[in-house]
Amino acid sequence: MDEIKVIDNVLSFLKDFNPNSAIRELELFHSIGMTGFIEDRDKYIVLQKLKKEGYIDTINIPDNNISELVHVGYFITFDGLRFIKKGGYTKQYIQEKAAANRQKIQMWVILTISILTFLLTVAKALIPYVRNYYPHFLK
Repeated sequence: MDEIKVIDNVLSFLKDFNPNSAIRELELFHSIGMTGFIEDRDKYIVLQKLKKEGYIDTINIPDNNISELVHVGYFITFDGLRFIKKGGYTKQYIQEKAAANRQKIQMWVILTISILTFLLTVAKALIPYVRNYYPHFLK
């Protein structure tokens, strides 16, 4: 669940950025207070996941000091903005857990009904046998 919060934090922070005001990766994670908290590899994974799913995009930002150097800038897309406004990955995770729990409950209800149906069928089949051989039980 912590990973989901990290991804939602990144997406929430990026909602104020567009292609004209994209933010560099280092500034992004520094701004949301995750520079020492999250490994560089994980930062890359988070950003790649968001980009792959179409929630963020990148743009090349030229370095002001070195003309040949270009940095990657990140900004939120329309789909990303809609997704985070609907609750992001946190809400999606909660909904998936709720759906899984509903599915488990449905399975147990079906199993219980099946067992009860089986037991009633067996009992119904045994009644004639008990009437014939053990009539004193049904009095």
